[in-house]
Amino acid sequence: MAEKPSYQELLLKIAAMEQEKTAIRQRGKSLAENKDKRYRIIFENSPLGMIRFDPLGAIVDCNEKLIEIMGSTREKLIGFNAARESTPKMQVALKKALAGEASFYEDAFTSVTGGKSSFLRVVFNPVTPGQSPSEVIATLEDVTSRRLAEEVIARRLLSLTQPLSDASAIAFEDLFNISDIQLLQDQFAKATGVASIITRTDGTPITRPSNFTRLCSEIIRSSEKGWANCCKSDAALGRLSTTGPMIQPCLSGGLWDAGAGISIGGHHIANWLIGQVRDQTQTEEKIRQYAREIGVSEERAVQAFQEVPAMSREHFEDIARSLFTLANSLSITAYQNVQQARFITDLNKAREQLQDSEIRLRFALEGANDGLWDANLLTGAIYFSERGYEILGYTPGTMTESMTVDWRTLVHPDDFPGTWTHIVSHFKKRIPMVRIEVRLREQYGRWKWILARGKVVEWDANGRAKRLTGTLTDIDNRKKIEEAQMFLLEYDRSSSREDFFKALVMFLTELLRIDSACVCLLEADGLSAQTVAVFQDGRFLDNLTYFLQGTPCGTTVGETIYCCPERVRHLFPNDELLQEIVAESYVGTTLWNSQGKKIGLITVIGRQVLDSPDLAESILKLVANRTASEFERRVAEHERAILQTQLIQAQKMESVGRLAGGVAHDFNNMLGVILGHVELAEEQINPADPLLQDLHEIKNAAIRSADLTRQLLAFARKQTISPKVLDLNNTVESSLNMLRRLIGEDINLAWLPGNGLWPVKIDPTQIDQILANLTVNARDAIAGVGRITIETDNLVLDDDYCADHMGFLPGSYVLMMVSDDGCGMDKETREHAFEPFFTTKEIGKGTGLGLATIYGIVKQNSGFINVYSEPGKGTTFRILLPKYVGKARLEQDKPAEAMQQGQETILLVEDEPSILQLGKRMLEGMGYQVLAAATPGEALQMAEQHSGTIHLLLTDVIMPEMNGRDLAKRLLSLYPQMARMFMSGYTADVIAHHGVLDVGVQFIQKPFSKAELSAKVREALKRV
Repeated sequence: MAEKPSYQELLLKIAAMEQEKTAIRQRGKSLAENKDKRYRIIFENSPLGMIRFDPLGAIVDCNEKLIEIMGSTREKLIGFNAARESTPKMQVALKKALAGEASFYEDAFTSVTGGKSSFLRVVFNPVTPGQSPSEVIATLEDVTSRRLAEEVIARRLLSLTQPLSDASAIAFEDLFNISDIQLLQDQFAKATGVASIITRTDGTPITRPSNFTRLCSEIIRSSEKGWANCCKSDAALGRLSTTGPMIQPCLSGGLWDAGAGISIGGHHIANWLIGQVRDQTQTEEKIRQYAREIGVSEERAVQAFQEVPAMSREHFEDIARSLFTLANSLSITAYQNVQQARFITDLNKAREQLQDSEIRLRFALEGANDGLWDANLLTGAIYFSERGYEILGYTPGTMTESMTVDWRTLVHPDDFPGTWTHIVSHFKKRIPMVRIEVRLREQYGRWKWILARGKVVEWDANGRAKRLTGTLTDIDNRKKIEEAQMFLLEYDRSSSREDFFKALVMFLTELLRIDSACVCLLEADGLSAQTVAVFQDGRFLDNLTYFLQGTPCGTTVGETIYCCPERVRHLFPNDELLQEIVAESYVGTTLWNSQGKKIGLITVIGRQVLDSPDLAESILKLVANRTASEFERRVAEHERAILQTQLIQAQKMESVGRLAGGVAHDFNNMLGVILGHVELAEEQINPADPLLQDLHEIKNAAIRSADLTRQLLAFARKQTISPKVLDLNNTVESSLNMLRRLIGEDINLAWLPGNGLWPVKIDPTQIDQILANLTVNARDAIAGVGRITIETDNLVLDDDYCADHMGFLPGSYVLMMVSDDGCGMDKETREHAFEPFFTTKEIGKGTGLGLATIYGIVKQNSGFINVYSEPGKGTTFRILLPKYVGKARLEQDKPAEAMQQGQETILLVEDEPSILQLGKRMLEGMGYQVLAAATPGEALQMAEQHSGTIHLLLTDVIMPEMNGRDLAKRLLSLYPQMARMFMSGYTADVIAHHGVLDVGVQFIQKPFSKAELSAKVREALKRV
């Protein structure tokens, strides 16, 4: 036997069961809350009036539509007991529902709470069917307008189907559309210049008077006696005549009038009267006499009489005969209308036998959303059901019960051969029924995909098909989605170079039958978009930048789909483009890249209410992924092109750098010789000698040449630097006075230092170079008075920023920004700004190396630089230097020391004889003992033979046999305490890594002055 569970186990099971019961109750509560929420949404937003009754028949809730229909207020309706206080018929229907059985009510109703009368259709549904009592939910619809229309139609049908012997039951208004008759009467009066009106047989009007003169309408008929005489005259004129019109002077005013009777089957039903013209027989005296008779103003009557058109008797009789012809035509039309109505009545009676089966079929078709068609193959007439017409695009009021069509015009030309072959196969009984997907012409000439199914239901005696009946299914949306899929597939397979975006927007306008389609790329700021393809009204438009705020595109960003099928222009009144094209509908979708980032939009815009919003949404969702992929592909290609351009640019820069480095060594040697001998000559010449000025000019030219060489080396990143950890704010502040002297008094130099600036490691002289070059360029860009601003700040670049700015790397940086309000640069100038020797300045005013030097300095220090500029809007340079992450020990610049004498022994090694001799003379002039060697081998030999101490080795870096660093290593074995100092025109990374000196290495850049040499030698000797 199984062991019984322990007491502890039973407690655990009970606890688990309690937890499960609690979870079930919570789920039930959540479902109930959701259900109640959905119920409230449906209840409040229903287009029908909705009421909730308690089990006693009192109203406990209602929506706004019901309040509108009843013409009441919520306060009056809530609590009203319809089971006791409404109409008896409605009470019966409501009580039936309260007893648990659904009921229906349709009849005239006057609201007790609002006093509003109308025809209502109410459906009562018990909340708990079959139980009594039950709460009831009712839907209420105002059908007043429908009932009135039905009554008008019923009255007309009754008139049309009355026996002709009973003329009194037939009215003129029931036989004709009075608005059409009024138009005909107005046109006749205008064309002939006579007054016109249609009256009943007793003379009372049916239509409004046309072209009536003021004498008749305002003067004679204003008198009670005059009005009676006019009606008597009209009745006399309207006598029925088969020979011609009745023509006589008016019995009221004496003007000429004519009339013709209108009949149906010989029964007089109306009169068409014309007249109110005068001839020579009517005089003012007769009018005065008649005015006195009927009691109106004589003067007003005479004045109005003069305005009556004059016409000869013959002309008026011609017009009267035309009237007689028109009246006879109306009589014939009335008779035909009666006969046609009788035919329709008979036909309807014949069809009543099939009514039940047709109703059942119709319900089945409505459930399937299909339409019926029935084709008479002998006459070509086709009958469509209401749903059939709807599928073919016919709107209510434009449908006819059947129409005669040419099959070739109904079926799309490309589909007709296959369709007809299929139908013929069915006629020949090769296939049991017709089933084919085909494009049919809609009402306004557009084509729509339809699934047509049918079969022959009637054959003649010879076995030929007479009648083909079937159904229509709307498959247009499905076919268009398939068409979109095929478009994407064919474009991917095709080798065509056609632009995808242009092909897409053109395809969308044609497929969706819409006015405009657009694909756009979102800008990095997310506030605007740049269109890449716009197709509108059958043509491509130029691309533009589109600001998103207050537009449907702004609403679309981030949404899978945004659809506004109507009134979009009114919902976004500030969208100028929507207003310009008079837009009515809009659908848009967001494009996402493979990382889930929003990159673009696809939108379609129409001037009409959107026929099929669901189709537009489906199509845009379908093409969105492919479009986003195309954007990513193009971005990748663009980035590759940029990288290729950058590579070419880098190669070009590197080539120039190699050239600069190669030239610098020899050129600096020559400049060193020039500067050294000039200094020696200056020391020996009398200050009053005129030759001293020439020496000064030679020296200045040599110094400028040396500066030019340094710029080339800075650009090529081959100059030697000595980086220090420094506070960029302090370094910039120490340069401000010098910079203000450079730019002059007309330009304001603003300094905006950032707070808590991180340290950076850079040679401070390079900061001076950067600032000097940028401020001089800014000064040259400003015409007259202007402003230059220098700013610093801390900046962290994240992955997203670097993804949008090629060449930048994530990390922490110190920003130095120099901006001006000068003339700015265009795009082409910006693209070449950092190239060496590129300049926009006049000849002789610039070397084109300023920005190239800055570019080299920034890159040498692992930083980044970019420029923002537009013509007329100034220029901003942003320089990013990496934050120093080591232990920060900020170094301060030391003041320069005066030239000092010495007595130590120096071994000088230089392969250029002129530099060797010059250096020997300079050092000996300072008091040093100098051993001069032209090669490394000679230097080693001298060192071995020298009996004393060699305190310092001063050697060139690049020499035959071996370089300066290797020579120093060899000599250290002989003189371990010997100090070492290197000199060179460029480093070539022999004593430095990428131009940065190793710690403890002493170096002097060629060319140098005697004072610079003295200071560097003393510094090197002090370190021993």
